[in-house]
Amino acid sequence: MTIASENEKLNAEIANLQEQCRLLREEICKIEDDDLMDADQVAELLKTPVGTIYQWTHQKKIPFQKAGGKLLFSRQELKRWRKENV
Repeated sequence: MTIASENEKLNAEIANLQEQCRLLREEICKIEDDDLMDADQVAELLKTPVGTIYQWTHQKKIPFQKAGGKLLFSRQELKRWRKENV
């Protein structure tokens, strides 16, 4: 493989990564518009042990998002979920 072809591959990968970053920034802006909480805050809000919150996320019983390995919960989605599940 020549240096020129390696350079082309790297440039294509850089362009791909830049597009992914742009899409992630758009998603972050959407998320920032909502009031997000962590598992401890959700447990307090729902008056439920935090372990139960983690169980529910594992079982996909409660709406959540993952960002950077961290569980995040939308206050708006939780309100809707609570109305439908209580």
